[in-house]
Amino acid sequence: MSTTPPDEPNGTPEQPPSGPDYGAPPPSGPDYGAPPPPTGGYGTPPPPGGYGSPPPPPAGYGGPSGPADAWSVGNALGYGWRKFTQNVGSILLFTLVLVLGSIVLGIVGSIIDRAVFGTPDEGFFSQSTHTLFSSLLGFVGQAFFGAAVVRAALDLTEGRGLNIGDVFRRINFGTVVVLAILVAIIETIGFILLVIPGLVAILFLYFATYFLLDRDLGPVDAIKASFGLVGRDLGKALLWAVVAFLVSIVGVCVCFVGLFVTIPVATIGTAYTYKKLTGQPVAA
Repeated sequence: MSTTPPDEPNGTPEQPPSGPDYGAPPPSGPDYGAPPPPTGGYGTPPPPGGYGSPPPPPAGYGGPSGPADAWSVGNALGYGWRKFTQNVGSILLFTLVLVLGSIVLGIVGSIIDRAVFGTPDEGFFSQSTHTLFSSLLGFVGQAFFGAAVVRAALDLTEGRGLNIGDVFRRINFGTVVVLAILVAIIETIGFILLVIPGLVAILFLYFATYFLLDRDLGPVDAIKASFGLVGRDLGKALLWAVVAFLVSIVGVCVCFVGLFVTIPVATIGTAYTYKKLTGQPVAA
C-alpha cells in the first residue's frame, strides 16, 4: 500500500484564503491618529459675529449717538456755541431784524396812543391808559418775535439752516398769541401767590413754545406737554434753565452787546435740550 500523499489539484500547494493582512499597515483612509481638518468644528475659533465676539454697541452707547452725544450742560452749551459760530452772519442779521421790528412796533404804538388819547396827564392811571396800544403791540410783538427765535433755533437743530423768510412763514400767529396770553395769565397768578409758584410756573412752561412750533400742537396741549416733559426730567430741565439764565445775564453784564451772542447760544442750547429730552435726533 503506497504512503505517498495525493497530489494537490492543479499541481500547486494549497494557499490560505486571501483576507486582511493583520501584520501589514492599515490601508490608506482617514487617519484617526491625526487631528481632524479644520471644518468649523469645536477646535476652530468661532466665525465673526458668533457667541465668542462682543455684541455690537446699541444705539446711543458707543455709536454716533453715544455717551459723548448724550444730554449734558456742556454738550448743550457746546452745541449752541458751535451752531452760533457756523451761522453767525445769519443769526446777527436775524437778531437785527427782530430789534428793528420791536422798535417799529413801539413807535407805531406810541403814535396810536397819542392819536387816540392825546398827551397823557400826570398820574399813574393816565400814564397807563395812554400807553395802552404801545403796550399791547409790545406784548404781541414780543410773543411773535420770541416764537421766531424758537423756530430759528429748532431749524438749526434740524439741519435746515437759518432762512429768515422761511422762519416767519412757518409760525402760526394766532396760536402763538393765544399761548402767550395763557402763559402770562398762569405766571401772573403764580407770582401773586407769593412769587415761588410763579417761578415754578416759568419752569414748567419752559418748553411750551417749543412744543407748539415743533409738534404743531394747540396752546393748551403745548402747555400740557411742557408740564409733562419737565415733570419727567425735572433735574435736567431745572439745571438747564438756571444755566441758560446765567448765560443771558453774562450778556447783560457785557454792556448788553453780549446779548447778541449769549441769547442765541442759550436759545439754541434750549432747542438742543428740548430735542434730547423728547428723544429726537439732532443735526450735527
